[in-house]
Amino acid sequence: MGLRGGLVLFYVLFACAQARAEAVYPVPTPQRFYGTQQGKEGSCMAEAWTAAMEHAFAVRGQTVRVSPAFNHADNWKDSGSATFVSQEYRPEDPGLLNHWGGLIPNFLLPEDGRGVDFFRVGQRPSVSRVVVNSSGFPAASAFGYKKTYYSLEAGWSNSMRDLNTLKQWVRERRPVSISIDSSLINKFMNDATGLLAGSYDVQKLMEAVNSNPESERRTRHQVALVGFDDSLQGGSFIVRNSWNENFYLDSVLRPIDPADPALASFKAKIDKDRNQPGYYAVPYQYYVDLMARHLPGRPHPGDGSIYMMELDFNGFANHYFQHQSRHEVLYAPFVCDWRFAEYKLRKLVSLSEKAKRTPTPENRKLFDEFYNDLLDNQRRLTSSKLFSYATLSRSADGRVDRVAEFYAGALNSYYCPDGKVDIPPELVNSPEFYNRVREISADPHGVGSWLRFYKFIIQTLNIRSKK
Repeated sequence: MGLRGGLVLFYVLFACAQARAEAVYPVPTPQRFYGTQQGKEGSCMAEAWTAAMEHAFAVRGQTVRVSPAFNHADNWKDSGSATFVSQEYRPEDPGLLNHWGGLIPNFLLPEDGRGVDFFRVGQRPSVSRVVVNSSGFPAASAFGYKKTYYSLEAGWSNSMRDLNTLKQWVRERRPVSISIDSSLINKFMNDATGLLAGSYDVQKLMEAVNSNPESERRTRHQVALVGFDDSLQGGSFIVRNSWNENFYLDSVLRPIDPADPALASFKAKIDKDRNQPGYYAVPYQYYVDLMARHLPGRPHPGDGSIYMMELDFNGFANHYFQHQSRHEVLYAPFVCDWRFAEYKLRKLVSLSEKAKRTPTPENRKLFDEFYNDLLDNQRRLTSSKLFSYATLSRSADGRVDRVAEFYAGALNSYYCPDGKVDIPPELVNSPEFYNRVREISADPHGVGSWLRFYKFIIQTLNIRSKK
């Protein structure tokens, strides 16, 4: 054959091998505090459905935000714990959920004059106070919305145990959620890179699974399936998880380091500039093993499941943007005791400076824990932390600056117990303050919007650490 012929054959074979390896990467959706409602009575399925649906719109070039609160309620309606989960659950709610389906825009929120703290664990808004305010928006069934359940267990009419079908759904840009062992993420994945911390070992995984309490040995966690890469870790599905802890929040602050081969091989392909949190590359072999565990008669078969959703995306998006332009939801952060706020922010600055000055793991941990505690307020909205926020929803009226109206009226007259809030004049007299609030109102779950809000307050009030 000769050297030249051998080289030609090598390149042909190499090109064929490359052609066989396929990758479909997700489009990052606007950052959201996923897991906000996964408290004691939360639902990972509802969070996974929300992430999967928003991603399906994103890959079509549409930034659509759907209501996770409604997804939670839709998931709870058939549960015996529904009345416990929602202190405001009403008899008419299941009927409304069935009518509207499991999908409504995020801007269709309750309007009750004071906002609703719908992330507090144990309290959710009544569905009858959600969508009926904008009855002009069609029910999800009008757009062909359908959510189909598939079991990973063999022997059922709805069994789905073919990895190629999952990959085809990803190619077709369908919203899909899938079960995963919490132990795989907790003990075997690197949260910063989203890759395995070592080689995949099913025996060690099962040892970790079986070391859990009986109730945690079942495959009950759910994540959104948003991509795959045949050449990554021997072939991996790309999933998005809904947990948020320090490492997630911290990773958003760090740009992608192009010199880090682990980040370059995975996370940089999702977003070349930012280390987007929550994404993991899960080996195909894990799902082969998971399906093998879900054979009849096997110990701890679990609750392995797959949900695939169908929708007329363009039809829904067209109505979404039409109604969004006519509907206005204000998310306004507020605090009644500014001395308390300044104390908290001063401590944050102090810990940040200490971590930079002496970058030991202990100092970094102190900063992470305190910083996460501040941002946790935006996830759970308890008044004992730093900033709470009100949600007010009504038909849009371009004649009213609702942000300025809130700080001039409702905040003073309604939200704070003594009816008087001494907001520093440097803030309320600054147009930038209202811009930062509007940014939060546009995406109240976004990490970046809250970071910029905090940074603006710290710089404007010249908050410094105590020496």
